[in-house]
Amino acid sequence: MNCRLSEFLRVWDVEKLGLYCFADCQAFYFDGTTLRQWPSCLNFRSLTSVDHSRLHSLDSLPELQQLIPPSDIGGQWEFTVLTEDDKPVALAFLRRKIDKVWDSANLLPRFQHSLILLLKLLQSQHVARDVHSPFEIIEDFIISADKSHNLDDLLWTLYQYIARLIKVDAFFFGFLSSDMKYLELAFVIDQGKQYPRVVQRIGSKLASSVLTTGEPVVINRTEKELNFLRHHSEEVHPFGDIEKLSASLMVVPVFIRQRLIGVLSAQSYRPNAYSEVDLRRIQPLISHFAIALENARLFHEKQEQVKIFSIAEAIQKRAWSTSRINTIIRELLKRLSENTPYHGFVFFSREAPRNAWKATLMAKDDPRGHVHFKVTAPEKKSKLFRQMLRKKATQMHSQVPADEWLTQLFPSAPRSLLLLPMVVDRGIKGALLIAEVNDMAFSETDAKWFGHLISRIGMIFQRQQYLKELSRERDRLTAIMNHLQQGVQILDRDYHILFQNRWSKEKLNIHPEQDKCYTRFFGFDAPCPQCPLLRRKSIRKPKSIEIQDQRGKIYQIILSEFKDRTGQAQILEIVRDITQEKRQDAEKIRIEQLETAMAMAGSIAHELNQPLTGITGLTSLVLEDLAPEDDFSYESLKEIETQANRMRELIRRFQNIAKIEKMNYPGKEILDLRRSTE
Repeated sequence: MNCRLSEFLRVWDVEKLGLYCFADCQAFYFDGTTLRQWPSCLNFRSLTSVDHSRLHSLDSLPELQQLIPPSDIGGQWEFTVLTEDDKPVALAFLRRKIDKVWDSANLLPRFQHSLILLLKLLQSQHVARDVHSPFEIIEDFIISADKSHNLDDLLWTLYQYIARLIKVDAFFFGFLSSDMKYLELAFVIDQGKQYPRVVQRIGSKLASSVLTTGEPVVINRTEKELNFLRHHSEEVHPFGDIEKLSASLMVVPVFIRQRLIGVLSAQSYRPNAYSEVDLRRIQPLISHFAIALENARLFHEKQEQVKIFSIAEAIQKRAWSTSRINTIIRELLKRLSENTPYHGFVFFSREAPRNAWKATLMAKDDPRGHVHFKVTAPEKKSKLFRQMLRKKATQMHSQVPADEWLTQLFPSAPRSLLLLPMVVDRGIKGALLIAEVNDMAFSETDAKWFGHLISRIGMIFQRQQYLKELSRERDRLTAIMNHLQQGVQILDRDYHILFQNRWSKEKLNIHPEQDKCYTRFFGFDAPCPQCPLLRRKSIRKPKSIEIQDQRGKIYQIILSEFKDRTGQAQILEIVRDITQEKRQDAEKIRIEQLETAMAMAGSIAHELNQPLTGITGLTSLVLEDLAPEDDFSYESLKEIETQANRMRELIRRFQNIAKIEKMNYPGKEILDLRRSTE
């Protein structure tokens, strides 16, 4: 046999060759000298998407390296999938001597056909096997199981190691639902081929009875029983190859910390295939599998936690860059669709009326992407929605009836629904619906972590609502500030301007490029000399100062101090342009002075006119009795009359004061009567 294999390798320029049969998980390896065979544990699920018509580098699928002995792992290894009737039957891995282009030369199909014939020949021959004791197999399983954190990989490993201990044609593992009503067959294998998951109700079948009693069962069916089952197909569990009947069955319950979580079944098409010895042989594997399963569950839970938190962080980051709730919802559904395996998602958000809802849908089989629609009173259309609103709690349903309104939202009717309320301020402001086409698609862990996600989304919505209201209040306050016909500024302790209202920007910005108040508003190079900030560390009471800028305008500034939310001191300035007021005040003072002067002049003139009238009258009478020749007396009286007339003229002018004009007099200012009466 080795000679024939050596000739085969020489013809195809191959140094080393290995074959892995999917049906019985057996590996054949020929290193050019020795042919060996051993059972191997390889999960070939990833090979279903591999192109069968070409060779691939082994680096693209590193897990296949476990099929190669460590001493031969070096070099450029390649693999190809062998098919028969368009079904994958085996895997070939090889190391070639020369790099020949097989695809263009049409050599690869011939080589693959030769490999299939070689595999059949090897299976028909007696090839020396690497035999391990049950203890070594169990020890190998413990090592392999501890490395597996993926549930599917762990189940594959368990199946293949059990196949090394006993003869297994069909195999399944089922999880018991939390309400103990359903059994989810998460892993179903029949003759090396994996079948889709199945969900069935707990009934009178063998697996159900084992779950009820908690005791393992070994059954070797008689020919009479097999004939009965052939005529009563309803009694046969429909998984795998339904044309075949299992002649031997082994069903074992699986416990974790004395808690029943599921059931495992190994079946054979050969009569009397199992005994109590076989049961005791696989029990250690199942016990350690339960431990590894719990570790995988914890690892999966941690992964889900990281995944959910990463989605929440991405949504939160997106929320900081937008104020639109619809954008946040679309980002949420996009992230969920990309990072979770579920069929579709709907987010319901409540509008102002209590019975009006907006919904956004995303389904993987819907080419439209996001779909927006409005819903009126969904609680009247859906019992599940009504329960969620009433209980304010997550609703998880494993087998939803087809007439349920929520299932009609999706192009493909789902079978499992997870409905999570978004509670904000003790009220339901929204809800997230997750749908899956399979039964029992969600677990309590899923509900837990998605519940955390929707809580975070609720906090984001609450913050967005708060920011929206805060923005409205800010806009309202800014509008009020802009409506004021006086300046409002906020400064820090270093005179930097933090806020200006419209009046300030229009009236005070002498140097708008500057950020210091004294430079921008008044054109100064240093703080105003009378500014209270120069003399006080804090302004406990409002302080008022008056400042005249370079344009001659006079402003009244009222300063007060307050603290922002971080505790930093800031200064509020209220600025009024009092230039016109100052001018009006000066004019008012002038008018008041004029009125006072005129009133006083009138009073003085009245009082002086009376004695002056007597003086002039008596002087006239005396002058009539004197002759001009009497020089001294006549001239004296004539001078008195002249001065009296002069005084009368001064009194008349005094009464005609129209303005106040002053003149300097030694030590003081006096009224300039001439200029005041002009």
